[in-house]
Amino acid sequence: MAKLAHEIGRQAPGKHFNFAAIWHKQSLSDVMLTTALEVAKLVSESLTSPTRRVANVTEWAKSQACWEAVRSRPSPLPADFLSELVDSSIRLEAQNNSKATQKIDNGIDIQKQVFSTTKEEWESLRAFAVANRVAGPTDIGILDIVTGRKSGFPSERQSARLIATLEKARAKGFADF
Repeated sequence: MAKLAHEIGRQAPGKHFNFAAIWHKQSLSDVMLTTALEVAKLVSESLTSPTRRVANVTEWAKSQACWEAVRSRPSPLPADFLSELVDSSIRLEAQNNSKATQKIDNGIDIQKQVFSTTKEEWESLRAFAVANRVAGPTDIGILDIVTGRKSGFPSERQSARLIATLEKARAKGFADF
């Protein structure tokens, strides 16, 4: 993989594997697989070459001299392989989309946790938090929403604070739920 990544960087600067497409298909294209196997064969030949500087293959594989030997071997990548690579901007966009999706998923998970906790459980947390000075006025106000003392529903941000308050209380010995 290091040799393949090196060759991509050398022969197609600014290009990368389209991991999203690979993930979606759950497989490599024929040209990707064939090229990866050809590069692997070249590396294997370097690792097991009778002219290597260190007799023990595993020790040789860890050496800088081995990497230099592998790196210096020519390995032209076929045009159809290079055409399947994507620009850095597409890769960055996919990463940003993944982060945004994960943030939304995390917010949903936190709110699901808040709404699946009973009013009585929040009451016990509120009592513990007040008695043990675990929560400040803002946190108590949010607990008042989930216990019914105040009307409304906690926002995603408030839900995150509730879970943080719960974790602080657990660190101080709260174990009711």
